[in-house]
Amino acid sequence: MALVVCPCRAGSAEAGAVVPAPAPGGRTFLTVPEAAGELRLDESTLNRHLREGRFPGVKLWGRYLVPAAVIGQLAADAIAAGRCIDVGQWTQRWRQEQAARALAAGYLAGPPVAAVAG
Repeated sequence: MALVVCPCRAGSAEAGAVVPAPAPGGRTFLTVPEAAGELRLDESTLNRHLREGRFPGVKLWGRYLVPAAVIGQLAADAIAAGRCIDVGQWTQRWRQEQAARALAAGYLAGPPVAAVAG
């Protein structure tokens, strides 16, 4: 079962509504219950998508956390697209964009490579 996020439809009561800040209290990470509440999902559904790598998250000592920025970006991208987006596809694209940013900033996987004098 894929997660799908739909923007507000034009002419609906929610059209033009301001998207609330994704992190209550300005926190960097949300627990699964908090993130599931923000996304209006059952906790077990979000846990499954985190476990299967279909939604960005952090596993810390056996417990999943969701970066608040991810929820904000997901909402912004759904609004910008003006249509429903598949979260699995969005997550793949998001990861590729993050990797490209890291590469452009000079962050590489693994230890830095020492310059060889020669």
